[in-house]
Amino acid sequence: MKKIVLLSFFCLFCSNLMAQIELAGSSYSGKYVDPVSITLKDGFSIAPGVSFEAVIFSTTAQSPSANHNYIQTYNARKEGVSNFSTNYDASELSTTIEYLDAMGRPEQTVALKATPKYNDIVQTYLYNYAGQQPVKFIPYTTLFSTDDHGVFRDNAVAETYYFHQKVSQPVFGIQSNPYPFAKARIEDSEDTRVVEQGFAYGPEGQLTGDYYNSGHTIKTSYNSGSDVALYTANIDLATGARTLNRVNNNAVYGSLQIVETTIKDENWTPADGESGITREYHDKDGRLILRRQYMSNGTNIEKYSTYYVYDDFGDLIFVLPPKAEPDNTTAISPSVLDNLCYQYMYDGRHRLIEKKLPGKDREYFVYNDLDQVILTQDGRQRAMTPDKQWSVTKYDGQGRVILTGTCFLNDTRANIQLAANGVAVQFEDRIYAATTGTGYTSATYPTSGITNLTINYYDNYQFPGGNPYPISGDIGMTRGLLTGTKTAILGTTNMLWHVTYYDKKGNVVRNFKQHYKGGGTPNTGNYDDYTNTYDFNGAVLTTLRVHKVNNVQAFSSLVEFEYGHTGKLINTWETINGGTRTLLSQLKYSDLWHLNFDKLHSVNNGGSFIETINSYYTARNLPKFSYSSQHNIGYGTEYGPQYNGNFNSKSVSLGSVYDSKSFVYDKLNRLTSAISYQNARNETLTYDKNGNILTLTRTGVGYGTLTYTYKNSGLSNQIASITGTNFSRAYDYDQNGNATTDGSGLSLEYNLLDLPSTVKAGSTLKSDYVYTADAQKLRNTIYNPSGNDVYEYIDGIVYVNGSISFVQTPKGRAVPNGGQYKYIYDLADEQGNVWGSIDEYQGSSRIIQQDAYYAFGLRAAVSVIGNENKYLYNGKEEQQVLNKQYDYGARFYDPVIARWTSVDPLIEKHNEWTPYAMVYNNPINLTDPDGRDTILKGEGFLSNSWQGIKDGGNSTLKFLKSLGTGQGWLNVGKGIESMIPSFENRSNFATKVIGLFEGASKVPTMNKDQLGHGFGYGLEKAGETILISKGFGVAANVSRSISLTTSEGFLFGSFKFTTPMDIRVGLYASENTFKYGTFKWSTIAPEALTKTENFGRNMLQITPEFQPKLGPWTPQVIPAGSQIQIGLVGPQKGMGFGTWLQIYTPTPTPFIKPIP
Repeated sequence: MKKIVLLSFFCLFCSNLMAQIELAGSSYSGKYVDPVSITLKDGFSIAPGVSFEAVIFSTTAQSPSANHNYIQTYNARKEGVSNFSTNYDASELSTTIEYLDAMGRPEQTVALKATPKYNDIVQTYLYNYAGQQPVKFIPYTTLFSTDDHGVFRDNAVAETYYFHQKVSQPVFGIQSNPYPFAKARIEDSEDTRVVEQGFAYGPEGQLTGDYYNSGHTIKTSYNSGSDVALYTANIDLATGARTLNRVNNNAVYGSLQIVETTIKDENWTPADGESGITREYHDKDGRLILRRQYMSNGTNIEKYSTYYVYDDFGDLIFVLPPKAEPDNTTAISPSVLDNLCYQYMYDGRHRLIEKKLPGKDREYFVYNDLDQVILTQDGRQRAMTPDKQWSVTKYDGQGRVILTGTCFLNDTRANIQLAANGVAVQFEDRIYAATTGTGYTSATYPTSGITNLTINYYDNYQFPGGNPYPISGDIGMTRGLLTGTKTAILGTTNMLWHVTYYDKKGNVVRNFKQHYKGGGTPNTGNYDDYTNTYDFNGAVLTTLRVHKVNNVQAFSSLVEFEYGHTGKLINTWETINGGTRTLLSQLKYSDLWHLNFDKLHSVNNGGSFIETINSYYTARNLPKFSYSSQHNIGYGTEYGPQYNGNFNSKSVSLGSVYDSKSFVYDKLNRLTSAISYQNARNETLTYDKNGNILTLTRTGVGYGTLTYTYKNSGLSNQIASITGTNFSRAYDYDQNGNATTDGSGLSLEYNLLDLPSTVKAGSTLKSDYVYTADAQKLRNTIYNPSGNDVYEYIDGIVYVNGSISFVQTPKGRAVPNGGQYKYIYDLADEQGNVWGSIDEYQGSSRIIQQDAYYAFGLRAAVSVIGNENKYLYNGKEEQQVLNKQYDYGARFYDPVIARWTSVDPLIEKHNEWTPYAMVYNNPINLTDPDGRDTILKGEGFLSNSWQGIKDGGNSTLKFLKSLGTGQGWLNVGKGIESMIPSFENRSNFATKVIGLFEGASKVPTMNKDQLGHGFGYGLEKAGETILISKGFGVAANVSRSISLTTSEGFLFGSFKFTTPMDIRVGLYASENTFKYGTFKWSTIAPEALTKTENFGRNMLQITPEFQPKLGPWTPQVIPAGSQIQIGLVGPQKGMGFGTWLQIYTPTPTPFIKPIP
């Protein structure tokens, strides 16, 4: 009987999970229930003599368990929803119930009807006697029911097991997982440190209980450090100069002077010994002084050490990467210091005034009295003759950037700083009566001689000379918003307008972007007009683009988005030039929101599609394989012995192209070999200690093994030459580290942004590029003996020789086709590599292009029918003249030599690596969206190649929203709700925190009940008001968002008060934090996040005192009576967007004993 009951239970479970059921065929019987739809297709019939029932049921009932403490959170998803006691549909009102145990800790979280099939998502929590979470479960979804939504699940642990073990594979498109939890072994001490971390997959991810065992977990141990060189930065009191010093070239830290943390990752085994181990060392001030990795060279274990050297004030002065061999007892020479190391100089106010990065000449910084950077100079600017160029930034009274430009100043940095100090005015004012010029005063230093690059206007549309793109009607509230921008076309005196209009919620509803079609003098009749509509929650519903040339419409596109009841994208439609409304993509998800199906191209409202991509995932939620029934399209991955998530192999099948590769990595996760099917596209590599390639061997290319030689007798990251069979290249670089030759006879010149401006062969011009001052590529002219080809780029529209060649769409391209447009769909892997393109042909799909790649992106095979796609590896455009280089936006990548051609703009985030390495030499698992930073591989397969960073800081607000309830902000302390008695009303809050009187009405009442446990909610609303995402965040140019940051480092300022009690904080320490037992900056954030070094390094660089390397996370306490300031971290120039709420103590405040 038990077996029968269980079987019936399982079958009922499966039938009820078939969301949007489609029934086709004969002899159906029984009951079918679905919350969305049941479709009876052609051929459907009921078996004779049986009953059949189809029920559409989407209850909105919710039943919180009254015998548990709980917090019920409602999120209205539709305008007019106000009475939460009324039964609303899940698409109108989403509800989350957080059940609390007797200690006030989350015991279970239930998101009601939060899955595509309207099931609840349940997350359960378990604690040990010390209040720790030694095991964390993967969420699961409940059985569909009409009466138990939101109830406390008494058997949640058992249901978690059952769901992931028994149901996942057949129903949800993911692998069954018998281990739906991640365990942690916690140190039995007051430090409660995690010493072993397991993972929610397979027996290999489970705890071993033994630091020396070969289980594939992450193991951590702590000890007193030794064998660490003692470097210091000596200060010249007369000049302030710092010099690197190590006594007798052999000084080391003494016993008990430093703390050692040893980490073994998932791939480590006892047979590896020290190889594959990472150790970090911190001094007594909590500063990271050494990060060392170990790897066997086949004979010995080599150390890869990166040292961080500070002066007596705690300022970071030197970073010594592995190739500098800082462990040796030989002094580091000035040549090695200049070519391989990082050097920093500060003034008496601890402001960074000079830095020297590997591959680049020195960069200088000049400040105003508000500590805002007003002048910078790089090596190329300093080398200009006869005058030396500087980059200028000017601000208004709210700290917003109003102008950037260049000027010429022929004096030393120190003298220029003195001149700036002598100017009393610190910000510019608007001149509303101006009809020409910038519309701003010019009272701050420098007062004249500026060539404008960008001019920003805020608050209103009173632009000098008038608004070129006025509209009628309500334009919303604009105080504090960027309303207009003029951006220079580099190499000309012309500027392009961009005017933005908002609704009352701060959503961008209208955009006018002037374009450069045809070149020459800009014409205000050349523009794109964008109109956006939004749903109640701010998701874009439609985007109408009207593209005009000389005031005549040349193209229009209406893109429509449809969302599921939780806000997840379902359908994407497009209508071009008023033609056929085409369903480009229809997405379907599993109950855990994995993308299972992507249906492409329908012209009959989803009745039929030309292609369906099916995707599946591993138990770790990593991509496993995707396939299509058409054309033998398939994509698969295997992780094999790579327990840390590296791909062990990949295979692609697309028509006649079959590409299968297996991969080998060294202990630094660098790709050392990629062996392909029938050895057609093999690559083997070796590296030096900084990750510079020493040898690269490829099959099928004709040049065998390439050998790399580096400048400065090898002690450099810059290539001197590369040689191989019938292959020889020599390289030179400019003062900013840009390659001025491509090694094969072409020479390059660069613009102000370190992007190519001209390409020559000898004295013959081969190609030139035109950019705006915010790095938007406008034109690329290719000079041919038979005639020139001109490519013009207008926000996804590409003209060739004056005619539209194609328009980028959310799923590929649309190409002109006999007076209409034909859609082409690009099929890409999870990294955006486009392996093929399809179009519609006689009612089905047709492959029109096939490509294959070597592991580092070299294009290997091409088969093209019609309009060739040039957006290939990582979805980036292949350059015709520059020998297969790809344009990533911030810099160019050369797949022939597997290196970037320019220095990483964010090199300081990755200072143990060469600034020319492509994604840490791991292109299989990592990618670089725009040439500036490396990210983990994506989750989706065969996705479109139209990718990029378009939302700016939108992720900031989204993440704050995710912490609106729950444990995320509890470490602020339960007493925090009493911290802000003076901000009871919203006008006060808006005025004092944000400084925007008009914006005050948009802030909800931020009373004491919204702080403390619900502090994240308040941050969300503050974030909406100051428009982290909806105003400045959507701008692609980071410099526009920097304008929001005050001199203190806060976004729109901060609020100050005296702490009424001891407040516990999660402290991610800067180098100055532990100085003399005081602290300056402290992050209020979840402990699990702030424990990671990258989190702090990426997000928390606020002032010069806050160095690129951070100390360990520790719980600390702000004593009662402390004067503190709280605010959101503002974006920092060159460091990306800020994120976290920060506490700042203007006066050094001693710690007290942390709360247990």
